[in-house]
Amino acid sequence: MDLFQCVIENDIGFLAVLAAFGTSGFAFGLRGLRSRGILRMIMAYSTDLRKRVLDFVANGGSKAAAERTFGTSRRTIYNWLEAEDPLTSEKPGPKGPRSIDYDVLRQHVADFPDKTLAERAKHFGVSTNGIFYALSKLNITRKKRRRPTKNSVR
Repeated sequence: MDLFQCVIENDIGFLAVLAAFGTSGFAFGLRGLRSRGILRMIMAYSTDLRKRVLDFVANGGSKAAAERTFGTSRRTIYNWLEAEDPLTSEKPGPKGPRSIDYDVLRQHVADFPDKTLAERAKHFGVSTNGIFYALSKLNITRKKRRRPTKNSVR
C-alpha cells in the first residue's frame, strides 16, 4: 500500500502520515500526493516555506530552481509573487455579505414588485443565487399571470 492509498483509505490526517512514514517517507509522500493533486486538499503551504521560496527568488534564484528545491509548483510561486500579501492563504468561499435581512427584502419586494433577481442582487450587494435562495425561504415566487395575455394561443 502506498502513501496515497493509506491516507485515502484510512482517512488519517497528514501529521499521522508523517509520524508513520518518517522523514524519508515524508519527502516521498509529498511528491506522491502533490503529483496526484491531493496535497492541496490536505494542507496549505506554511508561512515559513512561503518566506523561504520568496527570499530565494528575490535573491536571484530562478523560479524553476525554487520549484525543484522546495517542491512547490511554478504556478504557485508565480501566484505568491503576484499576490498583494503572499504570506496569507485565502480560503475558498464567499467573499461578500453572507446574509440578507429578510424583513428588508420582503419590504423591497412589496415596494418594487417588478424588479428582477439581478436588480435585487445588485441592490443588496449579493449574488443572484443568494436572492433566489432568500426569496424561496420567504415563499415568494415569481409573478404569474392569472389571465391569458392577448398573444396567447386560442
